[in-house]
Amino acid sequence: ISRPTHFRGVATLMGKLLNIVQPQVMVFGQKTAQRVAVVRKMIADLEYEAEVIVVPTVREEDGLACDTNTRDFTPNQRQEALSVSRALKKVEEMVASGVRNPDRLVAEVTHILGDFRQIRVIYVSVVNRETMEAVREVEVGKCLLAISVWINEVRMIDNTLL
Repeated sequence: ISRPTHFRGVATLMGKLLNIVQPQVMVFGQKTAQRVAVVRKMIADLEYEAEVIVVPTVREEDGLACDTNTRDFTPNQRQEALSVSRALKKVEEMVASGVRNPDRLVAEVTHILGDFRQIRVIYVSVVNRETMEAVREVEVGKCLLAISVWINEVRMIDNTLL
């Protein structure tokens, strides 16, 4: 919703890659879950012969997801950015304790991120991990919580499987 033409571009780029390289396997990081959903749908719809493998997000020691967008953060920006991974951890704990209401999870993340003045939330959503459609109740193993924020002028995304 926040970038209506972005995934059309992703599909075009991935389609060209699939046509040129004709890979048997494509490996993506979990952090790019939305891209994975687009590519999987495209592979199924257009009957490509590639398998999609998703590997865990690579994280720094402090929990921040590795990303070229965040490597030049000031120490203060980095501290603000760490609130995203802390919010994801909190949601994981809530789901493990039995919370299944997406609105409750989104509210908790929004509350945590609201304490940081450099963060502007673009979206916080609980979605089906395959279709990226919003869900009414968390089904463990089938959903993820996705976050997108601005930290000053840097757009940052992250997510966690629920």
